[in-house]
Amino acid sequence: MATTQRIQSLDIWALARSGGEMQGNSSVADMPRLQSMCAAPAVHPVNWRLHGLLKPGPDGQDRPWMVLQVDAQLPVECVRCLQPVDQSLHIERDFRFVADEATALAEDADCEEDLLALTPPLDGLNLIEDELLMAMPLLPKHDICNSEYSQTSQDEAASEKAHPFAALAQWRKSGDPSQ
Repeated sequence: MATTQRIQSLDIWALARSGGEMQGNSSVADMPRLQSMCAAPAVHPVNWRLHGLLKPGPDGQDRPWMVLQVDAQLPVECVRCLQPVDQSLHIERDFRFVADEATALAEDADCEEDLLALTPPLDGLNLIEDELLMAMPLLPKHDICNSEYSQTSQDEAASEKAHPFAALAQWRKSGDPSQ
């Protein structure tokens, strides 16, 4: 529990100056937005690692950086069969910290790393949740769905694809525009 509390109030300068590293795991239950995206209770923990470091900025002054690594396996809803499918996510991001949001916006287009405003303390757990939410697939699905619903839907879609104007032809044959 102490690790969760420490990650929720990170002193980025202290972490970067020391070249420190923190690692641990958190429950999806501690991340309500992520939990709401899961199709079933997540049984696996979210494993994370943070590494702080200093790198020279454009002005030659040392600037704080942080490397974030996250591994998680989350149960999300398959868009084909509507059953849970485990989605493995692996995230590795480099963050450079800048003075404020305005600086982050101004420099964002010209850099490969992600920029964050240096507003102590940083809620690392919230950052991890944000990164996981952004990494989740838009249309999660099983490689192969075995449900009856899925097969019926696939058969209907194939039938509609084969005869896209069948309803129009039927309407024209009837000659009655009200049908």
